[in-house]
Amino acid sequence: MKLSTTILYGICLLSQLSCLNDAERRNPLDPKSENFKNESNVSGRILTFYQPFVTLSGAEIELDPGAFVSKADAEGGFLIRNVPPGEYTISARKEGFAVDSDTITVRLGETTFIELNLDALPLIESVSINSCHISRNFPQNDLFFLEVAATVGDPDGVGDIDFVEIEIPEINYLDTLDVTQTPGVFMKIIPESQLPVGNFMDILGRQIFLNALDRPGFKSSSQAKMLARIIEKTPLTNSPNQGETLNDATPLLEWRSAELLFDFKYRVEVVRVDFGLNTPVWSQPDIDKTNRSIAVSDSLASGVYFWTVSVVDKFGNWSRSKEAPFRIN
Repeated sequence: MKLSTTILYGICLLSQLSCLNDAERRNPLDPKSENFKNESNVSGRILTFYQPFVTLSGAEIELDPGAFVSKADAEGGFLIRNVPPGEYTISARKEGFAVDSDTITVRLGETTFIELNLDALPLIESVSINSCHISRNFPQNDLFFLEVAATVGDPDGVGDIDFVEIEIPEINYLDTLDVTQTPGVFMKIIPESQLPVGNFMDILGRQIFLNALDRPGFKSSSQAKMLARIIEKTPLTNSPNQGETLNDATPLLEWRSAELLFDFKYRVEVVRVDFGLNTPVWSQPDIDKTNRSIAVSDSLASGVYFWTVSVVDKFGNWSRSKEAPFRIN
């Protein structure tokens, strides 16, 4: 009787195992299931580079390998569905920001979450590159130089700007602009002698770029600029001159016509000289080119002065006369 019971139990057990082996496989994670899907999801958020982290909308997200793309929503979130398990490089791009990327491992049936931080690129808001020419009494050779200025912003704050440089690739020239007291404004005076060309005229027609680099090391570049003109001719002062003494505290300053073939305006400047220290005391820009004189509108105190007259074209290039000294009683 006991033997029959044991045999019957064994038959039932084998029957149950057979039923298990023949059972329908419905688990989508079971590779042998007809419902099996070799897929997972990737989700995440796009944030700013610096704290406090702020979400960024509109960034484009891409997984490589494969044609998996998404776009960050208004809250900076994204979701990429049906991604096979494996190793991927995920990248986020947004105009005005540096690309951020990372490597992720996607596991079967799981949603992999990642946050990417985009660094805002510097914004080169304005650039001026002008030629300058000064005629001198001593030394007698004229002085030519470039006057470069740039205004640069950064959505992460101007403190994120590391430096700004001028680049002239055709002559292998690269130099860093100086920081000014005005945040975001950079300037540089580049004498002709510092340029790797035989003549100042050789920079005409060359492409000039301004590059701004932020502290993480990302760079923005301006569109190519070109120097429009170098004004070789300098205007000539007429009177007062030669250190003559005047009794009028608002003297009339006269000069000769520049006789140039392009449109320009005059600029007149008066400088006081005290123990070798030059202090600008009066100036008048934007004087019509038909004028040949102007009276100083401010009363000048007794002392030693000199004045100059410059021609300035519509691009900002300028050429200045020699210093004309005079004295006020």
